Parts: sequence; C-alpha cells; structure tokens
Amino acid sequence: MLVLGMSSCGSPTPGPIKLKVETLTNPQGLDSKHPRFSWQIESDQTNILQHAYHILVAKSAKDLKNETNLVWNSGKVESGNSVLIPYAGETLESEKTYYWKVKVTTNKGESTWSKPATYTMAFMNDPLPLANWIGIDSMLNSGKLTTKTRLSARYLRKKFTLEKEIQKATLYISGLGMYESYINGKKSVMTFLLLLPLITISG
Repeated sequence: MLVLGMSSCGSPTPGPIKLKVETLTNPQGLDSKHPRFSWQIESDQTNILQHAYHILVAKSAKDLKNETNLVWNSGKVESGNSVLIPYAGETLESEKTYYWKVKVTTNKGESTWSKPATYTMAFMNDPLPLANWIGIDSMLNSGKLTTKTRLSARYLRKKFTLEKEIQKATLYISGLGMYESYINGKKSVMTFLLLLPLITISG
C-alpha cells in the first residue's frame, strides 16, 4: 500500500487516487485475461493503513456510475494490498473498453468511490488469422548488391476509403524492428507511445 501525504485545512477520509491497470494509466491494447489493478491512497493524515478495498468494473461509464450491469463486483475484500489486484469477473471481450472504480476502508474510515478509470482490451484470441505479414523479402537495397550494407527504409502504404462515419478506430501493428505509422500523411498518436528497440553498439 502506498500513501501520499497532502497538506490541507481539513482532514477528509483518505481515498484512492492514481488508478492503474498493469501499472499503466488508462491503458489500451491489454491481452491479459486477468488484468491487475493498482492505486494509491491520498491523505493529509499520517499512519494510514488500508484494511479493505472494493472494486467495480462495468462496460460503460453510465453503468459504472449507476452500479448496474457490472462485469465484476469484488465486494468488500479484507486486505491491505493495493498493488496488482487481479481481475476476477466475467470473461473480457476483445477490443472492449471497460470502466472501473475503487473505494477503500482504512483505519480512518471508509472512503468515497474514486474517480473512474478505464482500460481497453486488444485481441483475446490469436489475431493472426485476421491479418498477414507484409514487407519485402529481399535483404538488399533495390534488390541489387551494393557497397552499402545499411538497408534503406521500407515504405508500405495502403489506400482505402471509408464509406461511413466512424466513432472509433484502432490501428494494430506488429513490426520487426523500428517503425513509424502515418495516417493521411500525419504521424499517428500511437507512434509516440511505442517502446521501440534501441540501437545496439558493439565493439
């Protein structure tokens, strides 16, 4: 359990903040069947000890707010743990966004519910039947042997037209090595979030 000390005039009941799933804030593209929840406890008091937690998960913000149609209601769990609590609800669906919140009971009393957080699933089953690897088989620039050993960048482009408006679209990429993605000539947001491999220097 991690408690953040805050200075204020009053002394509100300590409550959960900084909700995370798999140590990430509102992550996207999770493929775990049992993602793990974490939070911190905010308080301007000292010697705070968590005694229990209660987690709710729903498929929509409205259901979470109304506490209806829940996919997981942990109930009140007597535990001081607030790190990597595994999900134990209904089977999670591919490409679905879930909404969750938590409240805790400490030695200072029971908190209110936290602000809601989200997490979005990727493919829960093998996605390979949905796509094929694309690229260039040749390891040579322009298919010809030259004195240069460094390969030129491979540019792969697919043009398509949308027949109707969309509310949400997700781009899934699995690449061997470093890559960047662009949509209509603009670098996609997800490119900035990639954990690309670093260049290895030997010798």
